[in-house]
Amino acid sequence: REHHSAVDEESTGEFDGPRLRRTRLFRGFEIQQIADVTKVSGAHLRNIEEENFADLPAEVYVRGFVTAYA
Repeated sequence: REHHSAVDEESTGEFDGPRLRRTRLFRGFEIQQIADVTKVSGAHLRNIEEENFADLPAEVYVRGFVTAYA
């Protein structure tokens, strides 16, 4: 089998905060670049990556944020 990355291994399944962070870093993006594209604040994106749910808004909004991020 050809060489592949850990990100390739994760190409199926659900996204969680650490997986989103690993994928972002693997692709060389900064939080602010993701925020600019998704229009989701950098603070919310960091809280999603860190799974700091207490500092996030209602679940319905977070679901949209994660969908935009993914």
